[in-house]
This record gives sequence, C-alpha cells and structure tokens, in this order.
Amino acid sequence: MSPKIAGVIPAKGSSTRVASKNRQTVLGVPLFLWAANNLARVLPRNDVYVDSDSPEILAEAARHGFGTIERPAELATNATDGNQLMLWEASNVEADIILQHLPPMIFLRAETIRKAIELVKGGMTSAFTVHRAQHYMWDDGGPQYDLDNVPNSFTLPHVIQEGMGFYAITREALFSSKRRIVEPYEMLQMDHYETIDIDYPDDLEYARVVARGLGPDSEWTSGIRSLVRRHRPKLLALDIDGVQTDGGMYYSQAGDEAKKFNTKDGMAIKLAVKAGIEVAFISSGLNEALIRRRADLFGIERIYVGTDPKIGIMQGWIDAAGIGWEDVAYIGDDINDAPVMEKCGLTACPADAVAEIRQVADIVLSKVGGAGCVREFVDSYLDLTHAGGHS
Repeated sequence: MSPKIAGVIPAKGSSTRVASKNRQTVLGVPLFLWAANNLARVLPRNDVYVDSDSPEILAEAARHGFGTIERPAELATNATDGNQLMLWEASNVEADIILQHLPPMIFLRAETIRKAIELVKGGMTSAFTVHRAQHYMWDDGGPQYDLDNVPNSFTLPHVIQEGMGFYAITREALFSSKRRIVEPYEMLQMDHYETIDIDYPDDLEYARVVARGLGPDSEWTSGIRSLVRRHRPKLLALDIDGVQTDGGMYYSQAGDEAKKFNTKDGMAIKLAVKAGIEVAFISSGLNEALIRRRADLFGIERIYVGTDPKIGIMQGWIDAAGIGWEDVAYIGDDINDAPVMEKCGLTACPADAVAEIRQVADIVLSKVGGAGCVREFVDSYLDLTHAGGHS
C-alpha cells in the first residue's frame, strides 16, 4: 500500500519584517496560496493543509478547497520554531509522510517536491532543500581567502545553505525525534528561482519582478492563475497621470495640454460600468476640462481634478455613496496616492509606480501606466459577472 502523504503550510497571520507577510501578494495571489498551489501540483488539494491563527487566511484557504488547521495563540509567536510547528501540524493530519512548505519560498517546483517524496518513500527518513554556492567568504576576522593571490571562483569550497522553505519526513521519525531533519537525509539542490526567500520588503519587490518576468505558466508559477481572487467593488477610483496615461505631459505651441489614453483601458472602464461598478476619476492635475471630456465618454459623474489631498476627496465620495473604504478599489502610482491606498479594500498600481506605492499596493500589475494597466486590473481581478456584466 502506498504511503499517505499530506502537505502542511505554516501561515501565521502577523509578521514583523514584512507586515502581514503571508497575505502579501505576488501576481495577485497571497504567499500562503502560492505554497498551497505548489503542493497541489503534486498532491490532491484536500491533502494540502494551511495552518494559521488568522481567520481570514483559513477562510481563503478553505474557499479554494484546501484543508485548514486552526493554530492556537500560544503557537502563533516567533518563539515557536519549525520543529514545533511541524509536530503541531502533523498531529492534525493523517499521513505517513509529511511535507512542510513555508510560504516565503514561493518558486518551489513540482519536480523538487516529487524528488523529496520519492527519496522518503525509497528509504530516506527526511529530505530538505539547500543551495550550494561558491563565495569569497569573510568573517569578522577578515577574508577566508588570500587577498594577495585571489583564487578562481570555481576553486572555492562549496557553501551549503539550508533553504528553510521545504521539508519532507516520515511521520514516525518526526514524532520519535521531534525534529524535521533526521538521518538518513537527502539534501535537494534548488535552482536560483527556488532560492528566492521573502524575508524583507525588498525581497518581496524582487519576487514580484521575477514572477512578472516568468509569467503565470512557467514551471515555477504554473497553476497560480487559478487562485487569483476576483473582487467586486462598489466604487473603482482611477488616478489619471501615470495610470491611465504614461505620465507624459504634452503641450502644443499655443500652450494647450494633451494626454494620451489607452483604448484598452477605455474598454475596461466601459465593462466595469456595464457591470454596475461605479467608476470615478481622481487627479492631481490641473486640466479639468480635458479629464471631464474623457469621463463624459463613459458617463462618469464622480470626477476630481485639483491639488487637495485625495484622502479627503475619497472620503467625501464614500460618505455620499453610503459605502465603506472596504468597498473601494483604487489604482494609483505616486506617493500622493499612498494615504488612500492604505485604506481601500483593494489596491493596485502599474509596474512603473514609485517604490513606496509598489510596497503599499495589494497588486503590482505587469503593465506600466498608459499601456493597458487598467484593462489588466479589470480583466484579471474584478468580478464582472453580476448586474448585467459579462462573464
């Protein structure tokens, strides 16, 4: 009889170095669902369990068909180590082999998971991921090589770094040793994409850039598209310069201002309006007549063009509409959008938004401003199936 295999994903609701790290998104999908998707390429979804103290994380995991484990508060602290977590998780599932996959290592390949399973099924007690590299190493006492005779890099000794993102072990060995690594073990070499581990904000930014470059159908990202959550806001507020345009300012010899809009974005706005989602334009520019002319094309009534703080304008619209901030989706690209984006229910930014906004946004789009980023957002992340919308 084949051994029963289960995958477990530790996904604590809070974190310090990256706020709510496990709920941060790459390609519009939170990190804990990236890990669940990785395991689900090899295991049935109901054999993949998300372990969390966060009701929101557990609900989202269950909505996608994954199992859930509700973690008690005493285990939801940084004082709980990986061994303790794996023991807790294994005690809540019925399986002969346990796979533990931590969300920050999002680019784990199915092939790596399969190798680990085959190794443990074939006689190894445990398996885990590592990265082998050759470096010019230093310590506090100085270099660990001769500065006068610099060696070729290929002659340097290999340094083996534990991946800290994936472990496989037999249930028997885990409970007898109370460790997730037990001899005899096998070290699985990761490729460079798999080694990406999100611990700090710049790691998250790097992972987002890599994911956009890989696209949604590579061996490191396959299946992730199916986990993109579609939202149905009551109000979609769109910045103008840098979102609906490329941010360029065009002037004629007579001093007239012009802006170049994208027709695909225009179609997206029409689709959102047709689906019953109110759309608003908000701009820190000065040419109200030009922006109002574009708004009239779509029957948009909520428009603001001026220098007042956007947070106050948005609050007025929300109060007038009788909705909450959680009902608002917003696309912005620059620092004056940050106060609004920190309050809205769903936020996005174009790929060329400033760094501060890329860190605040729920979704960093693959398109730059003026090149169809609004269309990408509407097509990929909004639910347009109600109130007469298209499917």
